[in-house]
Amino acid sequence: DDVVWSNLQRAWWLHVRTLGKDMKTSGNYSASNVEQAILRLKDVMINDGKPIEAVRILDQAGIRMVFVECKNSCIDAVCTWLDEQTPVIGMTLRFDRIDNFWFVLRHELAHVQQGYADCLPVDCDLGKKAIHKLEDEANAIAQEFCAPAKLVERFLLGCNGRITESTVAKYAKENKINPAVLAGQIR
Repeated sequence: DDVVWSNLQRAWWLHVRTLGKDMKTSGNYSASNVEQAILRLKDVMINDGKPIEAVRILDQAGIRMVFVECKNSCIDAVCTWLDEQTPVIGMTLRFDRIDNFWFVLRHELAHVQQGYADCLPVDCDLGKKAIHKLEDEANAIAQEFCAPAKLVERFLLGCNGRITESTVAKYAKENKINPAVLAGQIR
């Protein structure tokens, strides 16, 4: 499939790649390093760790991560590759919410796991129905990472329409989910 880019998306993507080229990582990229990084990221997310820890974990797994703002756009992120061994994740952080950070990061890591791609589209309005199978797959993986659909559904059925901060916090703790991430998935 040919990727259709807007001028803004192309400029943003090129900026992400340029910043990524200027970076070095402390670890080397490999599929097993990515798997280990995802397990570590899950632990950080569950335990209310800071997003900066994610940058360190990805660096150790050989994945470059950059944050490039893109005001007044629907751009969320991109996974791009400088070559077959050098993935770069670029994020805009357009929503200042921790649940969105973890969802978008895990979505892009799903693209890393899908393997080297010459040209992936810039991800806009993540979480909505995607037009490409790989995007739908990445959305599903991200949701399951953040708050598994079965657990969210069970919570919604059990709360009888009465969602409070304390019921979310209690359920999240019982099921090893970050409460802010659970609240974001409910939203």
